[in-house]
Amino acid sequence: MADQRSANRQGSNRQGSNRHSANRQGSNRHSANRQGSNRQGGNRHTAERHSGNGQGVGSEGAAALWEAAARDVRAGADKIALRNRRNAALLALVPGVLVGVLLVALIGSLASLAAGLVTGIVACVATSILVWYASAPVLLRWLGAVPASEDELPRLYNLVDGICTTMGLAMPEIRLLDVDWPDALVLGGPHRRVALVVTRGLVDGLSLVQLEGVLAHELVHVNRAEAARGTVAAAVALPVAALGPSKAASLVHVLAGRGREMSCDQSAVRVTRYPPGLRDALEAIAARAGAGRAGAGLGSRTGRVASGVLGATSWLWTVAIDPPDDPDSLTGELDAPGIRIAALSEL
Repeated sequence: MADQRSANRQGSNRQGSNRHSANRQGSNRHSANRQGSNRQGGNRHTAERHSGNGQGVGSEGAAALWEAAARDVRAGADKIALRNRRNAALLALVPGVLVGVLLVALIGSLASLAAGLVTGIVACVATSILVWYASAPVLLRWLGAVPASEDELPRLYNLVDGICTTMGLAMPEIRLLDVDWPDALVLGGPHRRVALVVTRGLVDGLSLVQLEGVLAHELVHVNRAEAARGTVAAAVALPVAALGPSKAASLVHVLAGRGREMSCDQSAVRVTRYPPGLRDALEAIAARAGAGRAGAGLGSRTGRVASGVLGATSWLWTVAIDPPDDPDSLTGELDAPGIRIAALSEL
């Protein structure tokens, strides 16, 4: 009897212990869910709070863009890249269609409608192909970015090679822009070698950890084919730059996709696994932002052409270059450095 009572007590203790363990695990899961919910809510609140300070988007618009950026990260790079390649091809068709329609109308009135249609279709295809393949070389030439060898930038090459290996990317062409303000961008098409443009100020002015964060951010653009979409968008918007750099910048921001910089920040820190590196880099680059940065070196050397190219590529840089005639253009935008820095600070 004593043995039986002892066995019953042990069984009861084990059952109580199991129930206690299950309750504790359930409590831990509830706490983790609550913490995750709080973190997501905090991120949305940060975007809304900072966005409300400006004029570009309201709190509801900022929250929607934040959610879209988060969905892009979850969707995966392959799906995003496919969408961006399709959008890049559609953008390249725009100038081709315009040229084709003009030729159809002109030749149709002078000769025949059939001749106008044939000429217009041929011109449309030729113009679209030209825009697709010539956009990056033209922008690189007008920016004045020159190829840089590994002997010139050994630290940069080492970082890019490591990040490309991690992300499964081919090594891009490295080009150097000899200006003292820090920044970077990528230009190119999805089926051609991409050019990574870095400024002298970025290479010399940032620490190794900060530089790694910026390079990871730009290579995420390559991985998602956003380099192709942004390059074609800038080329299409170049004629608009004649009306003012800020107008071209605003058009490219819409065509390239608002919220893409915020989304790339999230993916970049997953590669580097160190959010403070990119956050500190954005702070350092933003400190040189504005008309003074855009006009330093490049603008003073090549005049209106450089101003137009900087306006067209403004939102393609790691930190957008504020066009000289619109000093408040970054205010209230989710892709503005202040909002991105605040979001990275919470990771």
